[in-house]
This record gives sequence, C-alpha cells and structure tokens, in this order.
Amino acid sequence: MRTFFLILFLSASALLAQLSPGDLHQVHADLEGIANCTQCHVEGQQLSPEKCFDCHSILKARIDAGKGLHINPDYKQCDHCHIEHQGRNFDLVYWKDGTDKFQHNLTGYILEGGHKDVDCRKCHNSKNIKNPQTYLEKKKDLERTYLGLSQECLSCHHDEHRGQLKTTCKNCHSFDKWKPALKFDHNKANYV
Repeated sequence: MRTFFLILFLSASALLAQLSPGDLHQVHADLEGIANCTQCHVEGQQLSPEKCFDCHSILKARIDAGKGLHINPDYKQCDHCHIEHQGRNFDLVYWKDGTDKFQHNLTGYILEGGHKDVDCRKCHNSKNIKNPQTYLEKKKDLERTYLGLSQECLSCHHDEHRGQLKTTCKNCHSFDKWKPALKFDHNKANYV
C-alpha cells in the first residue's frame, strides 16, 4: 500500500512539473497558474517573443526602430537570455560569458577608453535613465533595467561648463581621458 501511494505521489509531481516547471520570477508572479500559460506561451510550444512584447512594449518599440541589443539575431529569442520558472528571486538576465565579457557594441553603443572598465551599474542605474516615468508606468524596476540611457555625455556626466558651450563634448574631449581636453585649441576659440 505504501508503494502505491509513493507511485501516486511521484506521478502527480511529474504531472504538475509538466504543467509548470517552477515558480515564475517575482516580476511575473501575476502570470502564475495554469490559466495564464498562454499569456506567454503558444499552446503546446515554447515561449513566444510576440507574446512577450504584449507586456514589454518599450523593448518592442526599440526593436522596431532598429535600436539596441535585441535587433541582433542571437538575441531575438527571449528565453535564451531570460530564463523563467527558476523561482521568485532568480536572476532573469543570463549572461553567457558574464557581464565583464559582454560585447557592448551589440547594443549600438561602443564602450571606448575610460568607459571600458566601468562597472555596468555605474551607468545603468535609475538616476541616469532618461524619462524614468515611461519605465515606471510599465512597472519596470529602474535599478535592474538596462534600458533608458541616452548616449549623450551629459546624461551621465556633470556639465563642468554649466551650459556655456554650444559644442558637443567629443569635439574637445576624448573617451580615454576627460582632462586634458586634447582636442581643444585655444587659438580657434572665440575668447577675447
């Protein structure tokens, strides 16, 4: 009799695992339950990127505009990097070779000079996000997203010139070092 119940229990566990292989991450917890599977999956198939875009419309807009990492062929299938059903606190972004070996040029912004050695979150944090309200309305965690940064120098760096110059930073400064401004020529400046 004991064996019968053990077999019954194991069979039921295996059946439940087929219905849901594990808990969803906390940001997707509202999609938990068998009645919600088709919000992310096409019936009888794996995850559907098109269904992901129903919620992730900011990302969809970037892809449609030809911007960012996800326009690259290796990054079009969501579940290659965003692995679900691993628990409420599992890291939703899988970095195949780790963040330190991530090829940032695939995003459309090449890390040059001094930017190469900066920790990701030094730039990718809530205070540097352009139009944070757009992301908050979509319930994005501003401390976890890699979206929302501008490529303008002053979106991350303080304007030492306090708006007095009409030129772009790279006309005088390089990515290797801010100071000295090697490209600046006093002889060509409009100083009296």
